[in-house]
Amino acid sequence: MDSEESGKWINAYGSSVNVIESKLQYSSPAESDSNVLRSIESSYALIEKTDFNFIYVECTTEGSSYFDCVFRKIARNGVFALSTSDDPALYGRPAEPALRCYGGLISRTFYAPELAVRLVAAAMARSAARFSKSIEVLLAVTVKNAITIIVKVKKGADSAIKCLKKIKLLAHCSVCEERCFLPDNDGYILSREEVQSYLSCDCNSHSVGRTVLGLGPLWADAIGSPSFVALLLPHLSHSLHLTTFLQDLLSELGCSSCNSVKEDILSNKNSNAENQEQKKEDIKETVNKNFIQSNNSLKRKTETDLCDLKNKINKCENNGSEPAPQFYYNLHKHKPKGAQKLLKVEKIIESLHQSGFRASRTHFDRAAVKTDATLKQLHSVLSQVI
Repeated sequence: MDSEESGKWINAYGSSVNVIESKLQYSSPAESDSNVLRSIESSYALIEKTDFNFIYVECTTEGSSYFDCVFRKIARNGVFALSTSDDPALYGRPAEPALRCYGGLISRTFYAPELAVRLVAAAMARSAARFSKSIEVLLAVTVKNAITIIVKVKKGADSAIKCLKKIKLLAHCSVCEERCFLPDNDGYILSREEVQSYLSCDCNSHSVGRTVLGLGPLWADAIGSPSFVALLLPHLSHSLHLTTFLQDLLSELGCSSCNSVKEDILSNKNSNAENQEQKKEDIKETVNKNFIQSNNSLKRKTETDLCDLKNKINKCENNGSEPAPQFYYNLHKHKPKGAQKLLKVEKIIESLHQSGFRASRTHFDRAAVKTDATLKQLHSVLSQVI
């Protein structure tokens, strides 16, 4: 190899943005390893210099190597953003790298992207708890083989204990891929019959050998904040693709009842644009004194509108405090036997809504549906509409 550039971005709110860039030239395997080590150590040293309110790490290897130094130096109510691509621990076939790097067992499933997100979030929570800190997942998305997770860090031993209790084992049926999180049994070991009783399938009765796997431990709480996604919309409205993606993500996070909030955000953006045009006209028609007065009143009005908008978002989030259902079902995997073709995902979601279940699309898999219905209930709905 001739040359390669590797960079780690560690950004801080405030007056400075620290960037590390290293240009490596490989002449031998031994020299290559030493250069990589020096580059990684410089990144760790930069994090250890001072406390940060915001840290962003972009890497193409295991992101778990940054967790301890990040959560040691991040401030109260700080934000940590991790973006990792081509992580062999999450997308490799063997399960040993994931167990070594993130402390959990994973398997090849149709819901592997969300499985990887919850595994990384669980590793973050355990690392933060070592420093008496807890996390709140604000955003977790996957695009192809890249994962981006944004968490808010809070301090306190009590909050760290509560955060650790949100990490649970996942019971996974290797035959039909039905799954559910096992409850916290106060440290007592569950028998095989008890674990099977939590699953809605009966594959164990007509299959040979063991059918239930224990995956994880995984993050069992919400993997996104509707209020955070809603506040991102006005800042990314210049891109139609990003706006559509965030609106779909809002629906996925169980914020379908918050349409009024999204409308308020869009209307707030339009009103700000109209106010800016009006302000330009006032510059030409009024004197400087009147312009300053109108500018101050416009600033106060904008701050009041933003405050009202945040209150509406918080009210909406409190009313719909129940998180979105965990994981999703791939419709090609779980279609009824003998079905020649499937209906559109929107039609199936509408049928699930009519049956009284929560349902939405998911960005993890465009051919899947996220719902709180069990696999048996999903098969029953699909058999009626197909």
